[in-house]
Amino acid sequence: MRQGSMRTAMALHARPLDRFVQAARRFAAEVRLQHAGRWANGKNVVELLLLAVPAGAEVLLSVDGPDEAEALTALIALLRGDTAAFAEPAVEPPRAISAVAGAPGVGAGPLRRERRVAQPQSRAAGDAAEERARLVEALSVAGKATGALIEDLDPFCDIFRAQRTLLDDPTLRDELLVALQEGVSAESAVLGVFGQLAQRFDALGSAFAAERHADVADVRDRLLEALGLTHPEGDVSELTPVLLYEEATPSRMATLDRQRVAGVISHRGGPSSHTAIVARGRGIPLLFAPPAAIDALPDGCWLLVDGDAGEIVPLPDESAARAATAGRTVTPLSGGPTRTTDGRVIALRANLGAPHDLVAARQVGCDGCGLLRSELLFAGRHQVPSVEEQAAAYGRVARALAPHPTVVRLFDVGADKPLPFLSDDDGRGAARGLRLLLLHPDVLAGQLQAIAQARATAGCDVRALVPMVADAEELDVVRSLASDACPLGVMIETPAAALLARSLARSASFFSIGTNDLSQYTLARDRQAGDHGPLLHPAVLRLITEAVQVAHDCEIECAVCGELAGDPVIAPLLVGLGVDALSLAPPLIPAVRAAIGRSSWTDLQQLADRARTADRPADLQALLARSPAAG
Repeated sequence: MRQGSMRTAMALHARPLDRFVQAARRFAAEVRLQHAGRWANGKNVVELLLLAVPAGAEVLLSVDGPDEAEALTALIALLRGDTAAFAEPAVEPPRAISAVAGAPGVGAGPLRRERRVAQPQSRAAGDAAEERARLVEALSVAGKATGALIEDLDPFCDIFRAQRTLLDDPTLRDELLVALQEGVSAESAVLGVFGQLAQRFDALGSAFAAERHADVADVRDRLLEALGLTHPEGDVSELTPVLLYEEATPSRMATLDRQRVAGVISHRGGPSSHTAIVARGRGIPLLFAPPAAIDALPDGCWLLVDGDAGEIVPLPDESAARAATAGRTVTPLSGGPTRTTDGRVIALRANLGAPHDLVAARQVGCDGCGLLRSELLFAGRHQVPSVEEQAAAYGRVARALAPHPTVVRLFDVGADKPLPFLSDDDGRGAARGLRLLLLHPDVLAGQLQAIAQARATAGCDVRALVPMVADAEELDVVRSLASDACPLGVMIETPAAALLARSLARSASFFSIGTNDLSQYTLARDRQAGDHGPLLHPAVLRLITEAVQVAHDCEIECAVCGELAGDPVIAPLLVGLGVDALSLAPPLIPAVRAAIGRSSWTDLQQLADRARTADRPADLQALLARSPAAG
């Protein structure tokens, strides 16, 4: 055992105490510290805190163990203020933190945490009548705030219409009023009722339930804001920060200024959540990462958020941020068709299905809508929207994008995205896409009728697109329910559809290749579980090639509406294969337009010829890396 006495250079609390404990724990020897006649374990933070050692105090250090000589020298020097004598090992900053991509795009800025938190002490409850009046007023104020997010000309604002419906729900209102009878404040009633609702969502354990949690949290927060119980935490006044939320909700994404936010990180949620849908429509990079991955990053540190690669990269400073994003943003180009250098025209259409998508699509000069996701018109409803309501929504989009086409995908939901009005008495809840629609022919017929009505009423090119088709027999059932005047397209998103494309083309007016599901089912990947690989695989490329060739032989249009269409490197290859149109998220259109405009149609055909011969994913990736679109 060795001992040494000295006077401390500083009080043992906060940073000095942490430095001393961390240093002591690196030695095998037992470390004890004495002050004012009391001893403490030198490796125990609580015991050292209770010693209350002030600056300049006389202390006795005792070490006992195999490395006691080295430990005594280093720890005495540390207590005397010589931190260099026991320097902490340099820690390499993480180069990249893996995250789940929610919305594409790249941005860089200082990290700013913005949590909406309850005040430590909620107000004392008044009498029952007073609290009831406050709650009723808060429901009214929250309803108006939600209504302000709804744009009547935007059919995708049903996210917020559904939230307003929840605020008006008599069952929820009754539960809140019953909670007030316990003598609690209106704030406590809201926290309690929504807390129970959140527990019910969490207990379901499904990805769908977890991602819908954000919609409920949105309504809760708006009520708490109306009651004055929540407030933003953290300074977000700085230009273009990366915002970190415990749970980014749809309304937060809808109200962010894209010009003042570099990106968003959320601890809760997922890529199919309404939050992600809104972020994609706004062009805001969004990533989902657990607290453990982010908590060590201090506020103000510079980050690169890459919604394309699913990465968060710490950066040393602002200049590094500028360098990291240089060349990765594209100035929107609009006002004319997308052409190759030798004049080949390719239609760039927008995927629509979230608030503000329509505005964004018109701003970047899209050539219509290649995929109108109709799910949000149905989500969260206990009754099927009427034919008139659907037709009005489809017609608004068609008129806004005329004379270009608007392609309405029949709603594609399944066991992971249940709808209350679809009964599951027969136990076949695992069906999705067309199979689910065929189990509910009345719902299918109503949507087909609405599409035909929108086409007739708006006088625009409105088309129907059938999801998850496997064979011609399934398509024939849909055709029997559809108006002869309504063009009926087939989504090629199963290997079966790709292999049977020729028989499908006999009843289809056009093809649209959904590369996301086509890749998943061809390669046995579980995208929900994060099972990702190369964006383009040779097997998938051959199925795409087959579908394109069949479409050309049968003289019908062939488009691509999956993730591959929005990739600036892969999209030119698709053009070379002979695809007639690409449909992608509006924020991605400028980059894809620029990439196609850098090559000739002849060069892209030659690129496609070489790509078709690749048997290995690595060979295909290498070929794409050398293409003109890769820069």
